[in-house]
Amino acid sequence: MSKRSRKDITFCDISSSDDDFYVESSDSDEVMENSSSDSGSEIQRVVRKQFRRFNISSNSEDKGERQRNQRDEANVDFTWRNVVNQDIEDVKIPFTTGTKPVGPQAGYQCNEPIKFFKLFFTDQLMNTRLKETNKYARVKIARKNTSVHSTWNTWVDVTKAEISAFLGVILNMGTMPLPNLKEYWSTARNAKIPYFAEIFRRDRFLQIFWMLHTNKKAASAQNMRTRSEKISKYLHYLDTKFRENFVSGRELSIDEAVVKFKGKISFITYNPKKPTKWGIRIYTDANTGYVQAILPYYGSLTTENLVRPDLPVSSKIVLDLYQKVLDLRPEVAGHIIFTDRYFTSIPLPNALLQKKKCYLTGTIQTNRKYIPDVIKKPIFSDNKIAAYRSDEILLLSWKDKRIVTLLSTWDTSATNKINRRMRGGGFLQLEKPVAIINYNNYMGGVDKADQYTSTYCFMRKSNKWWRKLFFWGLEMCVVNAYIMYKFVLKKNNQKPISHVKFVRRLVDQLVGDFRDGSQRNTETSTSSELERLNDRLHIIRHDDNGNCRDCIVCSNRKIKGGRKQTRSYCDTCPKKTFMCIGNCFQKYHTLENFKI
Repeated sequence: MSKRSRKDITFCDISSSDDDFYVESSDSDEVMENSSSDSGSEIQRVVRKQFRRFNISSNSEDKGERQRNQRDEANVDFTWRNVVNQDIEDVKIPFTTGTKPVGPQAGYQCNEPIKFFKLFFTDQLMNTRLKETNKYARVKIARKNTSVHSTWNTWVDVTKAEISAFLGVILNMGTMPLPNLKEYWSTARNAKIPYFAEIFRRDRFLQIFWMLHTNKKAASAQNMRTRSEKISKYLHYLDTKFRENFVSGRELSIDEAVVKFKGKISFITYNPKKPTKWGIRIYTDANTGYVQAILPYYGSLTTENLVRPDLPVSSKIVLDLYQKVLDLRPEVAGHIIFTDRYFTSIPLPNALLQKKKCYLTGTIQTNRKYIPDVIKKPIFSDNKIAAYRSDEILLLSWKDKRIVTLLSTWDTSATNKINRRMRGGGFLQLEKPVAIINYNNYMGGVDKADQYTSTYCFMRKSNKWWRKLFFWGLEMCVVNAYIMYKFVLKKNNQKPISHVKFVRRLVDQLVGDFRDGSQRNTETSTSSELERLNDRLHIIRHDDNGNCRDCIVCSNRKIKGGRKQTRSYCDTCPKKTFMCIGNCFQKYHTLENFKI
């Protein structure tokens, strides 16, 4: 049993093949080498000592319906027949999206990144974040025992222009990652980036960043439901906007995304085979990288509120995500959902096809319930294929470098000849099942979205888990906006710009003409540089009030005894800079780098 070096966390190895969160893997069931999704079946649920289970009633079905579903599942009798050489394709349900065409629904008048972005992160959503941030800041500062020099004494309410510029600066930070936020305002010659200081003063940016809030502060005695409301309404709003503004094609893929987080939260997950091992799990429904639906995982709060409580959690997730599509457009039919082996089970395709008119194709573990022995220990034909069918369900095993087992209600056991590039050059021709070819072609939608998100992503360490999900949602808005942008421009026979150029143009449009008062300081600094190096007469004077200030040239408070004060200043320079008479006066007015 593997353990993390923290006292409050243990994670359990669960050996049951029907467990919803952990399925034991074997080499014989690994996805083939070209598969675009690593299976999530090895996910281990982290159990904390302080974790409490909250009983939440499900409104998806009444008690009688659940009992009937359970009886139906218990009485399932599958008869499997060999169809390697005699599989016949049945008549398929025609694919339809009703009255809505496939693609963006906002019309083709959108041609700028800001217009696509605001289809999701709308002005209404931005105003809500603005209102909650100001309300939270006022309450928080009123409770603080601030000192005289505290930064919170200068707090003023955030304006709409500020919150828009703040989001733009956040997105720009994702294109040029630095070790910490303060580094973006560094004045060191080898690290200075003028852009950020021109838009925001550092202290003002950090004020907004620390006070950023998404929902009203819950009561001190809070359960998991109230804690999740910090971010759940925000994600639900984005989830709805994603489906309203884009109609997906026939093929959909369902997979999980993990938002990196290592803090204390009861629903944190751990998967040692994932690049991001610790994090918050989010199930997504994607097509060509465009995310159609999202389902954040909040532990039992999520699992006990899903549809079809009689099915395993992994199957309920698929049904719940697709039900979101049907709720918005009940007339759609004929979709094909692609899943990996964590989600695929024998009862799932019947629930999709008979009640939702949707097909399923996905890899499957051979130790799942109802899997016949002939698939668990297959006898392969000459083309290394074993295929068995029970009504609409096809179970197919293909022996390549390892055995791949796949379930499908769409494809048959037919094969196509493909050319595989060999090491050292040349090609090898082999027979490959069409079902596996289709799986490899369409399963990578979520992976494409993850790739877009991780390329220019703003993610910072935080003890507040909901902040991670807020910035993840912001990044998904940008990703979906860019995919819609490419779709529209290609439809209009125009060449789209690259992802990074899209983000930077969006940043400029979000920031606009906003400047947080530092422009004046920059201009004054520039004019001061021109004045002190203009080779003209500069007049030295003494302060009549006897005030002493540090010499700008030779004084250095960072070293012991390095402080040098003077009453002399240059009356010609705009800033009336204090400096010692003699060498310091000469260096300041003749050298660009005058500091000793």
